Amino acid sequence: MYFVLNVFDEKESISGTQQLKSSVQKGIRARLLELYPHLENYIDQVLPKKDTFRIVKCHDHIEIMVNSAGELLFFRHREGPWMPTLRLLHKYPFFLPMQQVDKGAIRFVLSGANIMCPGLTSPGARMSPVEKGQVVAVMAEGKQHALAVGMTSLSTDDIYKHGAYSGGDRYSDHRRRSSRHGCCHPSSTDCRRKGAEVRVTLLEKAAEAGGHILSGACVDPIALNELIPDWKEKGAPMDTEVNADKFGYLTKGGRIPIPVLPGED
Repeated sequence: MYFVLNVFDEKESISGTQQLKSSVQKGIRARLLELYPHLENYIDQVLPKKDTFRIVKCHDHIEIMVNSAGELLFFRHREGPWMPTLRLLHKYPFFLPMQQVDKGAIRFVLSGANIMCPGLTSPGARMSPVEKGQVVAVMAEGKQHALAVGMTSLSTDDIYKHGAYSGGDRYSDHRRRSSRHGCCHPSSTDCRRKGAEVRVTLLEKAAEAGGHILSGACVDPIALNELIPDWKEKGAPMDTEVNADKFGYLTKGGRIPIPVLPGED
């Protein structure tokens, strides 16, 4: 995740101001409603039509939208989406999806650090389902108000996959919990029954996620051929080509061959 969390100093941070024309204000208003549909019933309170607004341009390509009373409302980096300031978010806390970090991550977030996946998947953390590039409110375990505003660099599913020391465990637990709320794959009959208990079995040969690449697994390279045509030249660790298949029933003293019938290969 990426967060703009620097302390604002008017004398040192501002490089210029620009009064907004009414047409520009309407465009920003429409864009805000598109980004934050839950703000629709409150947009006239946040951006009164008769009020005047200006853009305060700061260093590092940051722009802040300010009303006539001098209140900082929204900010953005370069041409990115307009994000609410913490003061505005505390006043209207419902219009952003919330991601909660554990207690141990609080001091790092307040110091301006990016939030890594383990901070959102460890015990005490909670996540709302979001896609990559979503503006979110960052909550903290045991705290009432948001401590940061940020943008996800991964979707929720990807965060669960990459987030913990054993990524597969976290992801399977996520799918199990999601299915309880009717959020898992729609083709599953059991999952469509909201509240149904779903059992998830995770098969893994290695103690750590990714360790299975050393297990000697057979891989059909058809997907690699389509996605990365030059995977051999790039040194992918697949050196031995399969040129024959043999199946057998292993006993204590040897192997009993099992024939491969047509259509079973």
